Amino acid sequence: MLVGLMGAGKSTVGRVLADRWGCPFLDLDEEIERRAGTSVAEIFRCEGEEGFRRREAEATRRLRPRPPLVIATGGGWMARPELRDAWAGAIRVWLQVTPGEALDRLRGLPATRPLLANESPGQVLETLLERRSAAYRLAEIAVATSGHDVPETAAAVAEAVEDMANVAGRADPAGRADPADRP
Repeated sequence: MLVGLMGAGKSTVGRVLADRWGCPFLDLDEEIERRAGTSVAEIFRCEGEEGFRRREAEATRRLRPRPPLVIATGGGWMARPELRDAWAGAIRVWLQVTPGEALDRLRGLPATRPLLANESPGQVLETLLERRSAAYRLAEIAVATSGHDVPETAAAVAEAVEDMANVAGRADPAGRADPADRP
């Protein structure tokens, strides 16, 4: 499960990891959009952040993820104890990014990132990171993404998760008990 600030690369890195491990990928924001029949930006516009957070909680409760699966969560997901503790046994990986690099990665996307649709998106990212850092630190693994491209970041995440899986005695990083269970 990938957690972190928007712009950290959760969705992009998640897809690469799922391909590497031969397992499904789920983007929680895309799942919310699919269920709502509209975009996250439109949900924010019509229902506000509170409406989006309610939908995020519903999606988390409704999903019963079973390995093998790579999940990209929303940026604020980890800061909500009732969500971050909902999936027992999940390995949470904090993709660390500086607010400046996150902003560079998100340039041109404020319409799809409602929290950044103001005059000071860099300040918003700094504030969000400051508020959420303690929660992100609860992740079992942290991987710095700043200055790294997607393949480098995915390789670093894979190595860390595979090392953790080996220490825990898991057959593979996606959590399957038997390598024959692989798709």
